[in-house]
Order: sequence, then C-alpha cells, then structure tokens
Amino acid sequence: NCSYIGDRAFCNSYRIEFVRLGKNVTRLADQVFYNNINLTTLVIGKELETVGQSAFKKKDDEYSQYEMIYFEGTKAEWNSITFGTGNDIETVARAYYSEEEPTEDGSFWRYVDGEPTLWD
Repeated sequence: NCSYIGDRAFCNSYRIEFVRLGKNVTRLADQVFYNNINLTTLVIGKELETVGQSAFKKKDDEYSQYEMIYFEGTKAEWNSITFGTGNDIETVARAYYSEEEPTEDGSFWRYVDGEPTLWD
C-alpha cells in the first residue's frame, strides 16, 4: 500500500521499460524515474496528485522517448495533477480509461487480459 515514492528511487535504471504505478500512489518525489533511458510506457492511476521535479526526465534526446501514457482516469483528473518542472511527459500521447467503448472523441483504453489496450 505504498502511497509515496521517494527521491531518485529508480533513477538511472536501464532495465525498466514499463511502469504501472499502484492504485495507492498519490505522490512521486523528485527524479523518481530520472534518466530511465528505456522506459517508454506508463500506466498511471487516477489517485496520483503530485509529480516532483524531473520525475520522468531523460537527460538526452538520443534515448528512447515515451510512447504512451495510459491514465486510469479522465482528462479532467489528469489536468488536476500537479507536475514539477522538467518532466518529459507533458507532450506524450495519452489515453484515458474507459471500461466501456467510448462514444466521445479522444484516445481511450481498457484492460484486456490484464494489459492496457487502446479502443479502436
């Protein structure tokens, strides 16, 4: 039941490619995933409230860039998260969770066999 991940907890890891934050995580400290050069996909729970400075920063553009953020909430809930400066995820493609096939425009996803899957 971890609600907080501390400063630089997974900093400079070269093996992490996919992160699914637990549903209880409300706060990420500074540089938690800083310079995780192979991290490309994130699943973020709607309970997240605060992201510290450079929590998702990659030092060099030559490293793998983020491909997708699967957010387990709505766009309004995403917009309520407080982001510190220096994060590289502001412009990454995002999909918002929808258990049923959405009728509105936008990018949405659901779980299929435990894996995040975009609605067509």
